[in-house]
Amino acid sequence: AAMAAIPAVMAAPRSLSATALPPAPAKAISIVARKRGLSQDVFRQHWLGIHGPMARKVPDLLGFILSEAVQDSGAAASMANYKHRCDGIAHIWFQSPQAMRASMASQDARTWIADGNLFIDRQASRNFSVTEQIVVPPPRLEGGLKRTLLLVRKPGTTHEEFLEHWTKKHADLARSVPGLLGCVFNRIDASLGREGSPWAEIDGITETWWDGGASNMGGRVESRQAAAWSADGAAFLDSSRTRAIVSIEHVMIEPTRPS
Repeated sequence: AAMAAIPAVMAAPRSLSATALPPAPAKAISIVARKRGLSQDVFRQHWLGIHGPMARKVPDLLGFILSEAVQDSGAAASMANYKHRCDGIAHIWFQSPQAMRASMASQDARTWIADGNLFIDRQASRNFSVTEQIVVPPPRLEGGLKRTLLLVRKPGTTHEEFLEHWTKKHADLARSVPGLLGCVFNRIDASLGREGSPWAEIDGITETWWDGGASNMGGRVESRQAAAWSADGAAFLDSSRTRAIVSIEHVMIEPTRPS
């Protein structure tokens, strides 16, 4: 039951050093929606100021980064597969799936999750266990702008065909794109706390960091290579049902290597 509601906040923000993430750590991603009737400001105060510091007591967390949705990109999207409002996206790392299960079963984690129930809409939120593919090592800087894509495959394409294209050809093209400061593919392994296929709404989650500057905050840097990468995405992605969410990253617990 604890795993059904991976929390979506952590401790007070701090800067992230150049320490690399551990190879293939266990990772969970939460797409977080606030409760109906709760203002964005009150949500943020609880998320960052109250719920966040409680996470320091949760055992065996290797890292936690919270992405606060901005530019109205988290507004409800009726045409997308995931239609709900997104107020933020949380990323949490553990040494292994076993460590994740043990941590979430602890009393401190249960208390943390119960606090999240006060302001997080659990029905509208989503929690996934994922496997990271670091395509371009990201900067992961406090306050950095990031663009997250909730990917949906084209009709007639199987999830396996999507993965084959996304994690190979599409990843290879990304590595040559100028201005792409970071790129992480998150393969969805399981949907935590929900019945049915884990890919019912989203096939995968891409995180990108661009050197777009003030003229194109969070957007891609135009180039021949970027155009080719985008065209390749159009070959296997359903753009009408895919979502893009721009966010500001808050480094809550600096990711570390497992001991």
